[in-house]
Amino acid sequence: DYPDTGALYDPDADSWALMSTTDAPVGRAEMAFAWTGTEFIVWGGFGDAGFLGDGARYDPGTDTWAPIPATGAPAARAKARGDWLGNPINRFVVWGGQGDPGNVFFDDGALYDPVNDAWEPMDVADAPSGRHSHSVTAVGDDVIIWGGEGTGGTLLNDGAGYTP
Repeated sequence: DYPDTGALYDPDADSWALMSTTDAPVGRAEMAFAWTGTEFIVWGGFGDAGFLGDGARYDPGTDTWAPIPATGAPAARAKARGDWLGNPINRFVVWGGQGDPGNVFFDDGALYDPVNDAWEPMDVADAPSGRHSHSVTAVGDDVIIWGGEGTGGTLLNDGAGYTP
């Protein structure tokens, strides 16, 4: 079973508070996630139903969840990685991952725009090979994808940069 619960830690009070589970996504592991500065976004992963292609946004100020649309989102996958591209891009980036039946390694991704509640595909020209468990780091207006595991268990020591 994959739990669908979470908690918020307040370092000033050294205390925990449970997050609402109303409209929370189903329990999952190995998902892509990022903090936008105001919201926590989770997408994809692996749960009781297998590889997942959905997600949600959590607002700690209101303790509420809102689903992310599936239209335009990457195919269901686990072990994808994500990060937040701040100003002026303001997008949640998801790239790579592992899919059904477990030997599929994705070499694509998408950008989620929370203002317009919509996904945009990433250009895959010159993208690194398919992989999972890699690093995705947003630096300024760029995304850096590095390392991870490819087909046949190959540990990868390469990557690429992406500019939306």
